[in-house]
Amino acid sequence: MRYPAEKERLVNNAQTKDAPDDVMNIINRLPEKTYNSPIDITKEIGKIQ
Repeated sequence: MRYPAEKERLVNNAQTKDAPDDVMNIINRLPEKTYNSPIDITKEIGKIQ
């Protein structure tokens, strides 16, 4: 995965890699924004769990 990445790209990448449903659920709940690194994604996941 290359960064920066929009949420749509994260979703598409996860689908392509057959991510489990629980992972897809979390990715789909992420805010629509540009993520500059995996750390940015981890921070947002921490906010929604």
